[in-house]
Amino acid sequence: MPHHVRFNANVVLWVLAVLVATSVGSAARVGPAGGLGAPGVMVSIVYTGVGGPYDGCPGANHNGTDAMTGTLNQGGRDPDGAVEYTGVLGRSTHLDVCDVKQTSNGDDWCTTRLTGSSKMAVTIDVDGDNRGAYIKAEAVKNAPVAKSAIGDCDPRLTKEIRDAYPDDGVMSGIPFETVPSGPLAAGRWEVGHYSLDVR
Repeated sequence: MPHHVRFNANVVLWVLAVLVATSVGSAARVGPAGGLGAPGVMVSIVYTGVGGPYDGCPGANHNGTDAMTGTLNQGGRDPDGAVEYTGVLGRSTHLDVCDVKQTSNGDDWCTTRLTGSSKMAVTIDVDGDNRGAYIKAEAVKNAPVAKSAIGDCDPRLTKEIRDAYPDDGVMSGIPFETVPSGPLAAGRWEVGHYSLDVR
């Protein structure tokens, strides 16, 4: 057999070995269909109502909102349909926080109006086997934050509310149990005061 033929055969075998190794290494987690990079989805995660330990109080805006909106990018996905989405969303907050304060006549309702904006690092973990999706969010370090808290509650409570924003945990740890496995499709899901819209 000519020498150059033996060389070509070795090259073919080497290429096949690389292809096999690559396919085995990626079998547990595959990328988006088509191999054109991670597609983005537009999402809006919104809390609607009032904040604080009570479900309402006189004089509060019961239609206040705390919203995170923007584009998240899809990572790899598992054979069981688990998918992870990550990205930075803009947060906009216009929310009344209900609490109580001590007065000369005993406890009375009070309200703190929280207004703010920030950038949040958000992850949506879509579980496999149709077990829903889970939202995680934390403030982006060193990102600009605007915030204001005013009202008739104890000044110490008002300061606590202002200082805690935006890492106050209000927009993290949210389970949407009816989100199906696989890449996120356009739709709307709700749980309690929270909603998830995908476009």
